[in-house]
Amino acid sequence: MTLPTFRYHPDPIANGSVIESGAQCLSCRQQRGYICTAPVYAELELDDAICPWCIADGSAHKKFDATFVDSEAFPDGTPDAAVEWTTSSTK
Repeated sequence: MTLPTFRYHPDPIANGSVIESGAQCLSCRQQRGYICTAPVYAELELDDAICPWCIADGSAHKKFDATFVDSEAFPDGTPDAAVEWTTSSTK
């Protein structure tokens, strides 16, 4: 199975943001062979619990109101629409 492509993260395996794993994704409930180890910002604890496919297709964002970029990292004055698009979109 080919990993999804992330515009701002072209090689997540090389830097350890995605690892091979037998863990079941909390979003899709499937064991796809990979899990995301990068921080997940959500009310629930989702670190090491979401597969790359659920991040790429937006389903983890929709299901858990999860984001994958720290919104506090944006400079003051960044339009809310840009922050929302960046933190919820991976394409």
